[in-house]
Amino acid sequence: MDTRFLVFSFLLILLFIPGSILAEDSAATSSNISSAVTTGAQEALMNLALDAKAYALENGKTTALSAFSDKATFVRNGMYISAYNQSGVLLSDPYRADKIGTSFITEEHDTGIVRQLKDLAQSGGGILTPEMTDTKGLTYYATDIDGGWWIVATSGNS
Repeated sequence: MDTRFLVFSFLLILLFIPGSILAEDSAATSSNISSAVTTGAQEALMNLALDAKAYALENGKTTALSAFSDKATFVRNGMYISAYNQSGVLLSDPYRADKIGTSFITEEHDTGIVRQLKDLAQSGGGILTPEMTDTKGLTYYATDIDGGWWIVATSGNS
């Protein structure tokens, strides 16, 4: 009787171990796919910002600001470019032309999104996501242009 019990136990173990391994592999694959989609979207946002930066450095500030305000030039797949000066004054935006010239940093210790993006741009550039802070569902990539002004690529529902 002991031998039959051992054989039965062994068969049960063989039956359940592969299923749990497959379940773990499936969960890991699902997680990797989700991460790849997020990384791909963030990479596209970063690439738009870096393309815009290269355009600004090559063509000059006036031409770049005009291009950034044009919905046909730097608006791609729900992503767009805005530009600010170091004081947080909006210089160009394809969707907020009526706000150009408005300061979005109200004081030295302002902690709003524009201030966070300015600080990010001045520290070498980078991404700001809804998981990091309250961005109202938007993802941003900020980068400095020449020390005098900076840009931000925005993705999401604004």
